[in-house]
Amino acid sequence: MEIAKAAASELTILGHIQKTESYFDLKREIDSMIEEGIREIHIKIPDSVTITSSVIGLLLRASSEEGVKVNLHVGQEQLYSLLESLNMLKIFNAQKM
Repeated sequence: MEIAKAAASELTILGHIQKTESYFDLKREIDSMIEEGIREIHIKIPDSVTITSSVIGLLLRASSEEGVKVNLHVGQEQLYSLLESLNMLKIFNAQKM
């Protein structure tokens, strides 16, 4: 997994979200954005078909505890279906790319 910062409030996650390192890398980026005062984050996930529970927890914490609006832009149908089955589409404002 690789994270590219496209703009102050936009991240693109390339590759598959599978490992513990994915969580720590993403946490570092999101925490940095929150410290900079960003209140709405757009995350593009064009490749991954899965997402770890720790990353879901990280996004939920940013949304509920930090008051950040999280917008996921999902490229793979499998990941979109997973988010739908977990009732996370509205929470993360998930959209298909």
